[in-house]
Amino acid sequence: MKITCTQENLNHALNQVTRIVNQRASLPVLSNILISAEKDRIKIASTDLEIGICFWIGGKIEEKGAITVPAKIISEFVSTCTDKNLKLISKGTELKIESVTYKAQITGIDADEFPLIPEINEKPIAIIKTKTLKTAIPQVLPAVSLDESRPVLTGVYWQFKEGNIILAATDSYRLAEKTITPVKSQKQEPIIVPFKTMSEIERMLSQTSAEEIEISIAENQIRVLIGDNCEIISRLIEGAYPDYLQILPKSFKINTKVDKNELNNGLKMASLFARESANNINIDFKKDLIEIAAEAAQVGNIDSKIKVQAEGEETKVSFNVKFFSDGLSVIESDVIYIEVSGSSTPIKITDPNSKDFFYILMPLRTE
Repeated sequence: MKITCTQENLNHALNQVTRIVNQRASLPVLSNILISAEKDRIKIASTDLEIGICFWIGGKIEEKGAITVPAKIISEFVSTCTDKNLKLISKGTELKIESVTYKAQITGIDADEFPLIPEINEKPIAIIKTKTLKTAIPQVLPAVSLDESRPVLTGVYWQFKEGNIILAATDSYRLAEKTITPVKSQKQEPIIVPFKTMSEIERMLSQTSAEEIEISIAENQIRVLIGDNCEIISRLIEGAYPDYLQILPKSFKINTKVDKNELNNGLKMASLFARESANNINIDFKKDLIEIAAEAAQVGNIDSKIKVQAEGEETKVSFNVKFFSDGLSVIESDVIYIEVSGSSTPIKITDPNSKDFFYILMPLRTE
């Protein structure tokens, strides 16, 4: 392989693919990235066997070929290099990198040992505006479970409906659901996309200028094509996602309208005293205010009062303050609605300016 490309383009590509590389992988080749000269473009790829990322850049290709080299050393070398252009020449398992100022040789591993990243050639089942998905992912991601004992909850649930796509996540303590309207979509069986994959998609979307992304599915794999130079291939989580709609309250005792920033400040203050009590706080929902209280035996206690507009029956509920704050952090509006059905049933938090998102929070059981 003999290629020439700009330091800027190669550095950008390496930044996109190296995040998923496991430096302590059991297979040495998994600590490497693949550099391949194909036709008229240069491919930079990485995989951890669960997810694969491919990124293409332009360059001058004198000889085709491929090699894998340690991700850490090449990414650090390229990011540190101040020369505009780089020439990469591979021979066997050695890669030479030359610029005006520097000459380096990196020992790699034969490209044939690099795990195959599946190819998905099926037509897209959905085309989504980049901005739409970039906004949606952070709203559901906090509710994904980190408990590997229930694998289906460690990903985001996608439902492909007529004219929209529903994203949902729950860890049994809170639930987030976001409905998005794609540019184009067709009916498809629901899928569960792993947390890590969703995080990588979110990161890629924040750095791309592409206006749309394409979603394709085949053989328990998802392909996300971002623009024409970035592709994420990931396995899907197998299993049946729970029917989370069953936990949604059918009616509410009190409906409260509150300033999000004032409530958030009250929660932050309460969290200072809730650390020693498993983040437990008590909220008393009244008709003209809510009271937030927290107590720690070794620290003291706090009581905050926040003015609200409310209708219904006064109710007192206990919550995990972190989970409550997570729900507020993903709502864009300055005002939120909180619907409370009882001291032992979930509450519903919504944005009055948007009907496409809700956050459900389970109360804590208290003696």
